[in-house]
Amino acid sequence: MDGRCSRKDNPVCRMPKRSVKVLGNGEPDVIEENVEALKALLEGLEPMPDDNIPLYKIVFEETKPYFAGEKTLDQVIDVIQNRMTLYMQEK
Repeated sequence: MDGRCSRKDNPVCRMPKRSVKVLGNGEPDVIEENVEALKALLEGLEPMPDDNIPLYKIVFEETKPYFAGEKTLDQVIDVIQNRMTLYMQEK
């Protein structure tokens, strides 16, 4: 391992540091072991639990005014915290 990853069970962490080289013709030289590691990683992915989606929606909705310069970070944090507390109480 080269310090990029700390999880030895993660296939991507076992990939060589230089995993793709570009050949003279501009095409990538894909190393077969990297393809297999990537396949293993993709097969291990799981969908995000549906019960978290409303919480993510709250964050996305309430951060828009912050990024638009309409609210301060503290205001946005207060609103998110209040909405999430209410959501969890109602759940």
